[in-house]
Amino acid sequence: MDLKKSPLAGILLVLTLLCTTGIVVSCKKAGDSGAQGKAAPRSWDNDEPDLILVSGANPLWFEFGDAGPEHIDGPLAASAPPYVPWPLSRHGAGLLAGEGELTLAVNRSGLLVFRSQNETRLALYALVDGDYWSRFSIAALFPYKERPAALLYRDDFFSDAAGPLPEPRVFGVSREYPALEALEIPAFSSLASAEGWDLEQLRLGNDQKWHFRGVQKNTEKGARNYYITSDLSAAPEPGSVGTFQNAGLPLGIDSAPEALARALTRLAALSDKRSFLVARALSPLWPMPRHFALNVSPESPGAAEPVAWWDGSSAYAALPDGRGVYAGPDGSSGDFSLPPLPESYVYTGFAFLGTTLIALWEEQDGLSVGAAGFMVVEGPAPRE
Repeated sequence: MDLKKSPLAGILLVLTLLCTTGIVVSCKKAGDSGAQGKAAPRSWDNDEPDLILVSGANPLWFEFGDAGPEHIDGPLAASAPPYVPWPLSRHGAGLLAGEGELTLAVNRSGLLVFRSQNETRLALYALVDGDYWSRFSIAALFPYKERPAALLYRDDFFSDAAGPLPEPRVFGVSREYPALEALEIPAFSSLASAEGWDLEQLRLGNDQKWHFRGVQKNTEKGARNYYITSDLSAAPEPGSVGTFQNAGLPLGIDSAPEALARALTRLAALSDKRSFLVARALSPLWPMPRHFALNVSPESPGAAEPVAWWDGSSAYAALPDGRGVYAGPDGSSGDFSLPPLPESYVYTGFAFLGTTLIALWEEQDGLSVGAAGFMVVEGPAPRE
């Protein structure tokens, strides 16, 4: 990319190529003298990221490409993939926030890890395995032993049920260096893929217990079992359809932290004719996103849900079209807006790292998704 010709003036975008077949790139860390010597062992500190992003007032747009994120001028400049049902599409399937880190699950692709280097500078590591992940859908992005992990499953509703089941079915982010690692989860061990078991859903209920559903496929039995556990490192207890469904019920706004409750209340009033039933809120203080009922009804089934962010003191909440509200810890409030999207495009989640905002976007048509990616921009200044 020729930065001098980039329309994104004032924003630095450094693209660092991966060392792949046929390409040899000298990847030097800041301050490296360039002296020849034994290569440093792999680690999060030693490995070069795939992208270095410095946010500014103008947004940086990316689409989810075959080999990882690809920089584009805007959503309409994406590669225009055909609409496919969401379990089969490449789209943002979940966000997990940690201290100075954000993990983004990309359906049919892999995991993207953003690490904050300062308030406006991010390192992005693309942990992508398209050859394997493109065959399966992401059931959940969840924390396991203080690392992000993704659970894969085979979609049988929109696709051919004759394909293989995922084995391994869970991948986590390595603690040692940027890579995906296959994980064995003890709570899932009795549901072996070799016996036809597939785990289609995993959720952390309001009771702070894990609830999951296993479906036996590739067999005539077709069993469907439900389980509950407070620790994924231990064997689960049997559950039921009722307990599983109850675990997915949203909380009331009165259960939200004070600033978040004010933001969600104002958001419901802002929604005009597009009303929504549930908002999904993300926080680095929670192991998983939480859902809150807005006490209004969706205009149509399948409408995109509003999304929110709570950092422990302040809250931001936004509608799918990017109109948003802010609530501060001192009772302050204001409005903000994300960069505008073309018609039929929506925002499906956002988070902050330092003062940088990362937002997911996708092109929607009912239950189908076309183009999808993420956007990076300097955090919005609320308007009183």
